[in-house]
Amino acid sequence: MRPSRPSRIQTPAQTPAKSPARTPALTLAAALVALALPAAPVQAADLPGSKFASGNWAGAAWVDDRGAFVDCYFGVRFSGGEELSVSLTADDTLTVYLTAPGAKFAPGASYDAALMTESGYPITGKGFGSNETFIGFPIAGVDAAIDFLTQGSSLRLYGVGIDQSLDIRGIGGALSLARACLVTQGSAAQTAAAPAPAAAAPAPAKPKLGSGLGAKPAQMSGDTAVFSRLPRP
Repeated sequence: MRPSRPSRIQTPAQTPAKSPARTPALTLAAALVALALPAAPVQAADLPGSKFASGNWAGAAWVDDRGAFVDCYFGVRFSGGEELSVSLTADDTLTVYLTAPGAKFAPGASYDAALMTESGYPITGKGFGSNETFIGFPIAGVDAAIDFLTQGSSLRLYGVGIDQSLDIRGIGGALSLARACLVTQGSAAQTAAAPAPAAAAPAPAKPKLGSGLGAKPAQMSGDTAVFSRLPRP
């Protein structure tokens, strides 16, 4: 700020000289100060206009704090406090994220795990601590991962301390919408070669009963399309 001049003592014999108007200069100075101030930080968030929903599942395209495309995701919450979300990224990877009350993970740590439905063979691999409460399980190949997830009606991630199986009925519709989102947003962002044109997700196959996952699957909370991702490291 421009320092003000000290006031002059005025005697009766003196006639104060008129100072030139400074309004334009002050306005310019204020504008320069405003430009010099750092802009308010932009937070990672849903891309406006990208939200979608299918039954109890809801999602959107996610952008980082620079506005760059990150992934297309969707998820659902369960009555017991569990939360399941699925992320599709432009490098042709589908990642299942899971948390449950009391679950604790070391961010960045690797965990031997197996993901399975009540039919077919499990997928074994490495899970990772996304943060202190969420674990991620990546699957290479979005289309193959969609085929796997739509073969049953319940899902379970073994080996990470979360023993509850989860009801995933209706996930096929959400996967189809997320796949279309990835084709659109991933191509627009040019973060990788454009994936093949989206094909309609296959209808969920009827589960092969008799090889259940043990306890009755956790039921969805019943809230329709209210899932909203919170920023995670």
